[in-house]
Amino acid sequence: ASVHLENRTTPAGRREQMQVLLDALAGSAAAIIGGDLNTATVDGGDDLQILSIPEMLEHDPQRLRRPEPYEPLFADVRAAGYLIDELNVLLESTNAPLGMV
Repeated sequence: ASVHLENRTTPAGRREQMQVLLDALAGSAAAIIGGDLNTATVDGGDDLQILSIPEMLEHDPQRLRRPEPYEPLFADVRAAGYLIDELNVLLESTNAPLGMV
């Protein structure tokens, strides 16, 4: 499944979106989920939260590279039986700034 979760929502909103996908895939023999999860750890619809990201990074510099504590969808994906840690490089961002190859 190729996903593109909403960036203008809360972590709980992204969790709800992922749950719809997990429910749709339940019972599948095998599945791979990839794409843009937009796990920015904040409510992307709240300008104050977006503007506070630099301050948040001062307290937790790895926040955007390790979003699991802030994004509950990861626990749901694991609980559904999907592998995360085994298939992703720890602290390695897959984010490419616009205009960069």
